[in-house]
Amino acid sequence: MRHAGGMLVEIAGMLDSATKFAAAATLLLATSAQIGAILSRNLEGSISLILQEMAAAGFFLLVFLSIPVTIAANRHVRLEIFAATRSEYAGRQRERLTFLLFAVPLFAIILYGLAGMALDSWRIGERFSDVSGLTGFWLVRFVAAIAIALSILQAATRLLVLQAPER
Repeated sequence: MRHAGGMLVEIAGMLDSATKFAAAATLLLATSAQIGAILSRNLEGSISLILQEMAAAGFFLLVFLSIPVTIAANRHVRLEIFAATRSEYAGRQRERLTFLLFAVPLFAIILYGLAGMALDSWRIGERFSDVSGLTGFWLVRFVAAIAIALSILQAATRLLVLQAPER
């Protein structure tokens, strides 16, 4: 499996590891920011809006980063209504069809919209709309767009793996 498809599977595996690391770092940042906001409210009597916005952005990004990781781990949601009555080959074909007709086109449409918003947000230096005006909202949009692009890559890789004959 040293052809282009095999290389794509290897690259997807490396990017999956990097995405897991980014998700873990994002979880740590979001949790720390939320704990900091809670401590700020309880110790000082007022909430830190910057920490609150960092926590919200972190959890938002965590949701987006979980999509390619879930697809790569083959833990995505699927309907197994006919699984008991069909062969494993039919199940693999049904999953390939689902990726081709649903997942890849849907992610491509989302990426098309998100990439434009991310570029526009970066050009104008968009800030969070809350009172704190935390800078870097464009970064949140870029990471979301990158996560969707990684989802397309992982879905394409799943298509290649599903197409490969059973050993």
